Amino acid sequence: MTISPHALSTAVSIALIALLYYRRFRRSFGRQPVRPKRMIARAALLGVVGAIMLLATSAQPLTLAGYLGGVAAGVLLGAWGLKLTRFERRADGLHYIPHSWFGIAISVLLLARLAYRFVVLWPTMQAAQQQQANPFAAYQHSPLTLSLFGLLVGYYVFYYLGILQRAKRQPAEASPPLPSQETK
Repeated sequence: MTISPHALSTAVSIALIALLYYRRFRRSFGRQPVRPKRMIARAALLGVVGAIMLLATSAQPLTLAGYLGGVAAGVLLGAWGLKLTRFERRADGLHYIPHSWFGIAISVLLLARLAYRFVVLWPTMQAAQQQQANPFAAYQHSPLTLSLFGLLVGYYVFYYLGILQRAKRQPAEASPPLPSQETK
């Protein structure tokens, strides 16, 4: 039994996406350490990818409007999520506790949309590959998919930069342990 290179690359891509989403979901629950270098790197990477998508959609007014609308909605949700985020300073440093459902809901929306588009467009992608065309062109022309991607970019870039800004204003002393964490 032989596996085609296309099937192998698809399987590897799906496995990597699943790993990335697993890590994303883990970071959406509980206390998270404030790591400025990582947060800046994530915000910068998302900003660069977002800028590339902006350039890629600039020639198509409908997809551009969808993408920019998603970014604007993401920034608004990021601001709201930032208001619901709590900070704690412990002996091991400053931590933030995100409102878990924001990040999860945005990630699930985008993942569900991409999965749906993948299932619906699989035959088109196969035909495009056989004709040496861009198999992902259908994703790049969907205003809904791009608006959900814009939502993700706007949310996380705003949220990470907001966390860093708010972390600078946190008091320097460690907060007392919570009642449930005290030793008896």
